[in-house]
Amino acid sequence: MARKLFKVQTMKTILLSNDLMLGSQVTQAARQVDADLEVIAQAGQLVAACDSAAPDQVILDLNNSLPAIAELIEQIRDVAPDARIIAIAPHVHVSKIETARAAGCDAVLTNGQFHGQMTEVLAG
Repeated sequence: MARKLFKVQTMKTILLSNDLMLGSQVTQAARQVDADLEVIAQAGQLVAACDSAAPDQVILDLNNSLPAIAELIEQIRDVAPDARIIAIAPHVHVSKIETARAAGCDAVLTNGQFHGQMTEVLAG
């Protein structure tokens, strides 16, 4: 009997972070779950990357110097309307977390929460 093989589509994720350690950790986790990951260091490059890559999700490291988060999310939604937007920040950055929630992120996680479920997030 012939066996049918199915190609599993991988999640395309864009990570905005200039933290080399975080980028390395997320890259390693992406390899574990065979996720397609692109790491962008500059916020100014993010919208163009989203436009050309059509990501399934975008992860925003709120430790980056970001422009107005609401405007950035709006720009991402304009070019990648179906992308899930996840913001991550240290738990002590309460105002950044609240700003991201108010701006319409699909999920806002503390760094600890993100690290605890990184492979699940990347696998979708």
